[in-house]
Amino acid sequence: MVSTAFTYHRFHICPQHFPLYRQTEAICTGVDAPPPEEKQSRNREKWEVVSKEMSNKLLSLIRPRLVLSGHTHHGCYLVHEDGTPEMTIPSFSWRNRNNPSFVLVSGSSDIFVVVFKPFDSYAAHNRLLGTLTFAPLLMLSPLTKTGFL
Repeated sequence: MVSTAFTYHRFHICPQHFPLYRQTEAICTGVDAPPPEEKQSRNREKWEVVSKEMSNKLLSLIRPRLVLSGHTHHGCYLVHEDGTPEMTIPSFSWRNRNNPSFVLVSGSSDIFVVVFKPFDSYAAHNRLLGTLTFAPLLMLSPLTKTGFL
């Protein structure tokens, strides 16, 4: 006899701008989590996080295997009560933090990797070093004497 039952597989990834509801950032973990002094401030529903009611609806209706969110200046990794992991990615700008990051997600597994851009001070140092190295080389290049540069 052939069984017609099937196992439900969670394969939705829910990307969104605002993080799902969490009262504070105290439960956040990860290398880019907020500093201790910022973890205790309360999040405002519909302002810094999605409302508690809507968060519960999203988790129960979509049942994602991963929630990716943004909007904050700090990262946060947490697992919701239903077992759904959420990763909040901090803003991708050196203006808001010294080491912005992004996430790479593999579509075939539950593996995701957070990649950090270099600290702004390193990037500025590299730009200066590159300018000081290559500007004299360009000025001495035979192409500048032929009129191509």
